Amino acid sequence: MTQRLLIAALVAAALAACSDDQAPPSDPTDTALDTAGDASTDDADATIDAATDPAPDVATDVDDDADAGAGDASPDIVDTAPDVADVALDVAPDVAPDAPLDTTADADVPDGFVPFDTLSEYGFFVGDLVDQNPAPGVVPYTVASPLWADHAGKGRYFVLPPGTTATPVEGEGWTFPDGTIVIKTFFFSLDRREPLGDARIVETRLLVREDDDWLALTYQWNDEQTEATLVDKQGLDLDFAVTEDGAPRKQPWHYPSRTECMVCHSRAANFVLGPSTVQMNRTHDYGGFVDNQLRVLEHLGLLQVDATNDFVKQLREQLLADGLSDEEATKQVDWFRSPSDQRKPRLGGSQLAGATEHYPRLVDPYDESLALEQRARSYLHSNCAHCHIGAGGGNAQIDLAFATKLSDTKALDERPLHDTFGIDDPRIIAPGDPRRSVLLHRVSIRDRGQMPQLATTRPDAKAVKLIEQWIEHLAKPAAEPKPNAVGAKANGR
Repeated sequence: MTQRLLIAALVAAALAACSDDQAPPSDPTDTALDTAGDASTDDADATIDAATDPAPDVATDVDDDADAGAGDASPDIVDTAPDVADVALDVAPDVAPDAPLDTTADADVPDGFVPFDTLSEYGFFVGDLVDQNPAPGVVPYTVASPLWADHAGKGRYFVLPPGTTATPVEGEGWTFPDGTIVIKTFFFSLDRREPLGDARIVETRLLVREDDDWLALTYQWNDEQTEATLVDKQGLDLDFAVTEDGAPRKQPWHYPSRTECMVCHSRAANFVLGPSTVQMNRTHDYGGFVDNQLRVLEHLGLLQVDATNDFVKQLREQLLADGLSDEEATKQVDWFRSPSDQRKPRLGGSQLAGATEHYPRLVDPYDESLALEQRARSYLHSNCAHCHIGAGGGNAQIDLAFATKLSDTKALDERPLHDTFGIDDPRIIAPGDPRRSVLLHRVSIRDRGQMPQLATTRPDAKAVKLIEQWIEHLAKPAAEPKPNAVGAKANGR
């Protein structure tokens, strides 16, 4: 059934969320992008009351502004100091963590979806549109490894129809029900010397699910920053005047056509790219309350999980890591699955199979304190892997997904099937030799053969350096031994 969403107030929900010893952060901007650890919710007695008041101000995610660094947020875009009237963080020992959630809603969901001409008509945000304060029922989120977008930062949100959930799919991100809308707002600084200090919003994109398919829409913001209007389905190209290295230049900005959007957001990639377990398994600042997104969404009843299947998968990985053979690990896992009267997870409690650190996660590619391998693989996952899959937008036979073993990517020491760019003895990835690596060359250029192909006119300098360092540190393949002269002669060579 086709659906059209008018969102004014969707969900009144209680969230058992933070541990007794966790104080609200003094600087939400700093903690919103902290991926190092999780705040426990297992024994929580706290609730966030978002039933009637406007949603709290939420720190806009700017991970993908490489110049800005991971912790910068624009006061012009989002006020990161929540108003106590907007969010009540009540420590209430008499509220059980497994108390039932109120998921009632009064959203008007008529048949048929016709895009609004302006962004404000959807009711996604309360107050001034430029502040991007999400309305109740509009869920903000942050990804661990963002897609590069020419220095632009992004604010991300999604809306689910009442009583529905997102569902993780093995290796394919999450699936969403009809009526879901995923929202992404782009903004960038007009002066690169002050990252996001003079930021302006340029675009908001929507992905709308109807009739088991997805529709992409693009909205262009006006100069006054008061409204965004629907862009024609063919897309639009504009130039913005910015200052870089103290000199004026033009910043090209492409508003994609509806067809271009679906090149990356393809059926093969399961359409929605950001909301996925590996990207969402990190903390987010919900207006002064910080917790892991998987735990929050599961507890709110917005994320459906299969605790038994997740636990079995984690058990198998641990058995293999402990040195058991594949056959032995399979036997133990089968034994675990065999009882027909397995105890079901306690209703009302967390259905996650253990702590969130046991679930896969990407890392921030720009955080130099993290492992080089994880940073590089995270960047390739979010910027390349969604197209380079079977029936995806890319036609190379490589698999750069984070979960794929490096030896199985079909990129390591492999000859390129397409352009070699005049590189001597080229490889897609030449271990220990960035100069011969076509992948690095494609990432570093913005011309024919560039990667990513779409939505970028400026190379990501920090990512180029990252990929170069990673390739340098990869072990070179062992050299083939030269044939013994005597043996070669004896064999008639």
